[in-house]
Amino acid sequence: MATKKIGFIGVGLMGHGMAKNLVEKGFPTTVLGHKNRAPVEDLVKRGAKEAKDVAELVRTSEIVFLCVTGTPQVEDLVYRKGGILESAVNAQIVVDTSTSQPGSTLKITADLIAKGVRFADAPLTRTPVEAEQGRLNTMVGADDATFREIEPVLKAFCENIFHVGDVGAGHKIKLINNCAAIGQMALIAEALTACAKLGVDPKKYFALVSSGAANSGIFQMMAGKAVEGDFGGMKFGLANALKDVRYYNQMAMEFGVTGPMPIQFYYDFASPYGYMAATKISALAARHDRVVEWKPILLGVVFKVTGGMPLPNAPLKGDYSRRDMERSARLFKIPFKLPSKFPIAGQSPSRVIYSLESQGAARQEEVTLALYRAYMIDDRDISSPETAAEVAASVGLDRQKVLDVIADPVMKEKLKVETEGAIARGVFGSPYIIADGEPFWGFDRLEHVDRWLRDGGW
Repeated sequence: MATKKIGFIGVGLMGHGMAKNLVEKGFPTTVLGHKNRAPVEDLVKRGAKEAKDVAELVRTSEIVFLCVTGTPQVEDLVYRKGGILESAVNAQIVVDTSTSQPGSTLKITADLIAKGVRFADAPLTRTPVEAEQGRLNTMVGADDATFREIEPVLKAFCENIFHVGDVGAGHKIKLINNCAAIGQMALIAEALTACAKLGVDPKKYFALVSSGAANSGIFQMMAGKAVEGDFGGMKFGLANALKDVRYYNQMAMEFGVTGPMPIQFYYDFASPYGYMAATKISALAARHDRVVEWKPILLGVVFKVTGGMPLPNAPLKGDYSRRDMERSARLFKIPFKLPSKFPIAGQSPSRVIYSLESQGAARQEEVTLALYRAYMIDDRDISSPETAAEVAASVGLDRQKVLDVIADPVMKEKLKVETEGAIARGVFGSPYIIADGEPFWGFDRLEHVDRWLRDGGW
């Protein structure tokens, strides 16, 4: 088996160690060149060959390994002109060690099978340190015959190899595992933060958990160092964590584990672009079988954190933004006139919307649009509780109950908490949309949201 010719694409932090072990354990290995020359040149010095492109690498290989960031990169390598699908021939094997979306994995598998090429998914756990040591873990999705053929190769850089099922099972179990692990990380970080803010000795907390059922390997890795002031116990980037959670959510929806996640729509009632987006967001959501969570916020509070200001009031940007607002409204046939009183405080209309949560998104949308139109078309000052109540009453709400809601301390606190929560999530403007964990800012990003939900990200 050591005579099998290996092609390796993706010699980054993990891939370099994997390819190094393949070379040093006797597998003839060809790697794909990369703009980061250091790992490529190191592997060539150790005995690997370098291919100038994917087609050349595939032609010289019997088994092709992929170790890249995720699904977009894998799909690009497979489907590009001169890529794996175009270049592969009967009896070759492609092994994807990336963390990828199972739905994409199954599609790629079907396309490769049509050419007589086999596919296996073998995502990894552990870190670049274990990759260099040849001590990674992998969970393999492959038919029995393919698994038997690739197992000796995997042993070159893996300490533990789990055959978890047919093609796709590896990526499914990896996402389940990572989602559970990331959840633990978040809870542990929250608990340690609470200790610091509440005056609880984190070392005492660490000792308590270490002796009980809540203890875990992840807890020891994170908390063991954190209580000593070292926050590098868990080296896992937030971008990768977000990607994995997004992939998990996409998988759960595709395979019917959960219903689709709602689209979170943050907006300020003084925002013209927020108004325009509000007229379009529900139709966008419906195209993807999603619902919208209507989340009015107070940009004035946000601007105290960011140092920002309303666009029309900004030097230089002001004239342009007013022109662009009117141009955008004409383009999308949205009635609009910049109000004479601008901006306004959005407390009154925002509290009304949060009071309607129990009546559902459709009712919140109806009242939101009524309030927006009163301000952005009819030039009515909806910051006034009386005006906001009159507008709400025009779409069927009880005027006095609306006034009561606006003055209700519970609703005041609700809006405060929601605005603070939005800031904590990174919201800095209106409209601000979060779709499957991915943030988008601006009316002109609705097309991006549409494509993101259609394609599962990129």
